[in-house]
Amino acid sequence: MKPIHLAIIAAAVSLTGFFLIGLVSPDDRRPEVKLELGRRFAAAGQFDRAIELFDDVLMEVPRHAVAFHQRGLALDGVDEAEAALSDLDAAISLDPAYTDAINDRGILLARLGRDDDALADFRRVIGLDPNHDAARLNYAVALQRSGRIDEALTALEAIPDGNDDATVAYLKACIWLSQGRLVAAEQLFDRLVTQDADNTKAWLHRGLCRWRLGRHDQGVADLEQAVRLDDELMLAELVAELKTALAERVAAGATGPDR
Repeated sequence: MKPIHLAIIAAAVSLTGFFLIGLVSPDDRRPEVKLELGRRFAAAGQFDRAIELFDDVLMEVPRHAVAFHQRGLALDGVDEAEAALSDLDAAISLDPAYTDAINDRGILLARLGRDDDALADFRRVIGLDPNHDAARLNYAVALQRSGRIDEALTALEAIPDGNDDATVAYLKACIWLSQGRLVAAEQLFDRLVTQDADNTKAWLHRGLCRWRLGRHDQGVADLEQAVRLDDELMLAELVAELKTALAERVAAGATGPDR
């Protein structure tokens, strides 16, 4: 799974759309209109313009928890992490049950290396909303990064089967691979490459599973596919080493899985 990133969930619109909204909204000075426009600018990556709009909202409504949350996300978008954290703190102080703000603060804290604080935020979200699957996933990622593998797997397994998307499946399979549960891990990675033939990391890890299961030719083939999909992973050297090792095993008559 790729590294943890703070995300702003909003509908993307074109600049033309922004201008049209401005033209057709006679009451565009209202805080809620500015808040929505700010979200849309942020979704388009225009964080500075979004911050200006959120500033305006907070000038008019100083205790607007949502505006603090959204400005915090936009500030993070311009690499102002501490200012972003301050705004997220303010949003949560105003609304202690604001689960999305707490979850986003946890993501930011994790990225700042404050793992214990991040874990506390994710636990808090889950306590407030046991169905907040994004927080469960973030909690599992943070636990894995802290080396608490069994707890991470427990957190993932608490996500209902119908909600276990590719990210959940990938992380779960990686944990199983690290635990030596190779057959189960291979089956999950197999599902991932079947669903998305361009999933480079799934090809990579299925290859490692197959190699360790003793299916060396298949393992190398998977790794070569990962190289074809993304040579930036710099896997060519690893593939060459495994091919050499495979040739040596064949020459020595060695068979069976590697553990």
